[in-house]
Parts: sequence; structure tokens; C-alpha cells
Amino acid sequence: MKKRFYAVSNAHLDTQWNWTIQYTIRKCIKNTLEENFRNFRQAPKYLFNFEGAFRYKLMQEYYPKHYDLVKKYVAEGRWHPCGAFWDSCDVNVPSSEALMRQALLGNKYFEKEFGIFTKDIFLPDCFGFRSSIPSIAKHMGLNGFSTQKLTWGVGCPIVNEDGSVSRPEFGKHKRLDLGKWKGPDESEIFVALNGGTYIYQFPEEETPVNQREWILKAIEKNQDISGFPWRSMYFGVGDEGGGCSTECAKMVSDAELSDDGLYEVKNAYSYEIFDDLEKEDTSKMPTYKGHLHIPHGFGALTSHTISKRFNRLCENLGDAAERASVLASVYTDKSYPQERLNDAWKTFLWHQFHDS
Repeated sequence: MKKRFYAVSNAHLDTQWNWTIQYTIRKCIKNTLEENFRNFRQAPKYLFNFEGAFRYKLMQEYYPKHYDLVKKYVAEGRWHPCGAFWDSCDVNVPSSEALMRQALLGNKYFEKEFGIFTKDIFLPDCFGFRSSIPSIAKHMGLNGFSTQKLTWGVGCPIVNEDGSVSRPEFGKHKRLDLGKWKGPDESEIFVALNGGTYIYQFPEEETPVNQREWILKAIEKNQDISGFPWRSMYFGVGDEGGGCSTECAKMVSDAELSDDGLYEVKNAYSYEIFDDLEKEDTSKMPTYKGHLHIPHGFGALTSHTISKRFNRLCENLGDAAERASVLASVYTDKSYPQERLNDAWKTFLWHQFHDS
């Protein structure tokens, strides 16, 4: 099996963190658009991944001419909406219903605007991941999950000497990078759990092809543990969006265009490695079941009781409003307010952002 290196571009954007949503609109969204347009012009094979349907909605509203150009690049396969969710949310406090709404409304937007269905949960920066995510993802038609947050300490699940997988702990164990994650209902999705820092950029003297020892070591480690000589890694910028340097974009493009026989470099979609795994026999891949905790923290929404209280209140109100609307549409002449309810959910869902 040929060795592969999946280089996954991104521009990590905290929709609201140490700044206001107005700052995100005026600077972060604008810079993300313009800096990646520059890279498209100057790097012929550059491919860009960007998550969060809500961010695309902001582009559409505040930068309509830029948004039309995004649609052109999406159609050409160069700009890739990813991650399925309405926004890059916390996945500890929100209910399973809310997370399904994230995927449902996120992908409905992508299908309507771009004619595509994104197939992964793309959460480079989130504070721990609960055990039900594989079941939620599978139910929503998704096939994979990636992050880099588990490398912030000893958070990655580990593979023991006998090949079994257990919870994170200190010791001589190997970290699980490429494998499968099983939910409580036994549903499984593929995972790439060591994406590296999302702000990594390839320097001029260190293209993916020239970094032979570092990349080959990671690929061979994955082959030993998972059975597949593949490695997926992020590169790009964060936390205010933007785009990687033009030099970085050109280097990944040039590396993909060249082939020295050591491994294939793919300027990849965020879920391309998962799609490729679906074509293979993965029955012997290591599988992890349980929560994925990290030592960095346990989520923005878990830090303040009032945040958890308001989140649950909104979830309950959403459920009550829909039930009441169903009854009203059955027993009165009122029609079901689908669009109004969806708009209310969208407003609520982006407030589940992991750094809010």
C-alpha cells in the first residue's frame, strides 16, 4: 500500500472569543476571503478547507461579491466547506438533539448553496469530546472526526502492547492517531486524532517532500498501529481566520505535483482520508470507545453555571415551540412555521460556539 500524506489546509476562526462578532465580520471573515483568494491566484493546486455554515451565512450577508467568488471556487473544487456543523460548537454541554441540529442545518445550508454534503466533524479546537459523538455522526450520515486538541497533553487514546486500546494515561503506550471511534450504540466512525497544530505553515526550506524523516516516521508509526501508512495533518492559520502564506500554499501545491517515490502528498479535503478508508478493509483497525478528555479544559460552556442553564433553557424552548406548532398546525388553520423555527435554532446554535 502506498504511503500517503494528507495536507489539510484550514483557517481556524473563533467566531467569538476575545472579541465581538462585529470584529469577526469586519476583519476575520474579510481577511479569510481575501487571503485565500490570493493563494488561489498564485498557487495552482492550493485547496482550502473552511468549516461552519454560519460563517458562510455571514459572508453571504456582508460580502456578497466575495461570496459569489467563493461559490465559483467551491464549484471548481478548490474551496471546500467542511465540518457539517452550523458552527464549531462545544460538544460537551449541548444535547444530542442540538448536535444533530448542528449537522442537519449546517449541511442543509451547504447543500442549498453549494450542492454538496460534508461528511466529517471538523473540530480542531474544542475542549474534550463526549462518547456519543460517533453515534450522532453516524446517524447524520457522517463518516469521520478530526481534531488536534488531544495533543495538548496526554489526551490521545492509547494503544497498548497487546494491540488493545484504553483510556489516556502516562506510560510507554503509543498514542492512537488513525483509527475508529465507537459510540454507545456500537456505531463507528473513522478518526484522525493528531492533526498537529492548526497554525502550522510549511517553511520554504521544509516542504512536505523535503521533511522526509519527520513525515515518514509519522506515516510508519500509523502503519504499525492502524495498518495504514497514511497521515493527515493540518496547516494554516488561527484563531482569527485568514489564510496561510502564499509561500506555504505554493509549497504544498509543488509537493503534490512532484513524486519522489517515498510517499504521495495530497492537498486534501478534510474528510478525504476517511473516504479513502471506506474503500479499504478496516476490520482490524484499533477501535476506541469512550470519552476523549483533554487536560487543557472541559469546554467554555462548562465553565459557568449560567451558560449551562441558558443553553438548556433554549433547548427546552426549542422543543416546546416545535411541539406546540405541530399541534397548532393539526387542530387550527395555522401552518407550521418551519422557516421561523429554523431561524431561531440557527441563532441559538452559533451561541454554542466552543469559545463563547
